[in-house]
Amino acid sequence: MLAAPGGLAVHPTLWRQYLQPMADERMTSRHHAPAIAELARWCPPGRTLCVGCGDGTELAYFPGSVGVTLNTAGLQDRRDVVQADMHALPFRTGSFAGIFCKDTFEHALAPTIVLAEFSRVARDWCMLVVPDQGWAFSPHHTIIPTQDQIRVLLGKAGWGHCRGGHVDVQQPDDGVTGPHNWRLDCYLAER
Repeated sequence: MLAAPGGLAVHPTLWRQYLQPMADERMTSRHHAPAIAELARWCPPGRTLCVGCGDGTELAYFPGSVGVTLNTAGLQDRRDVVQADMHALPFRTGSFAGIFCKDTFEHALAPTIVLAEFSRVARDWCMLVVPDQGWAFSPHHTIIPTQDQIRVLLGKAGWGHCRGGHVDVQQPDDGVTGPHNWRLDCYLAER
């Protein structure tokens, strides 16, 4: 076993898989841009920590935001992206008004630790965006919480009122995977 951020004991093979960049990271950011724009309008104002920011696309929708990603390859010139793990965020308590976490929470090795970290660094709100239940069997996902599960997890992490919704994403034919649609489940928790 290896000691991962936050003191987690993790099998070495799982840890290596966890650190691998997703092959579709840039494609996902590009095709999700309209959904990110809509979701950003749902979020309260204030300095935002974008957890799992990938190539940094979503930072444009949150002025003054900071992004966190495990894979910073190609992002060395960006001052607004930090290499860090969501299980042990390198920020002071209350550093941000809110957290925006899209297509990342479902990869958490310890979801309760992640939500406790989010609660620690964000003062006012947390937006979790996860794929719908149809993605539950992806080998890359450790958790695809149901609406009831996410509300319980957020409540245990200190978040109060939580409201949910969804955004549909349409991917045009990219010449590789063809056109397809999917749904993102969204949860906004506020204190």
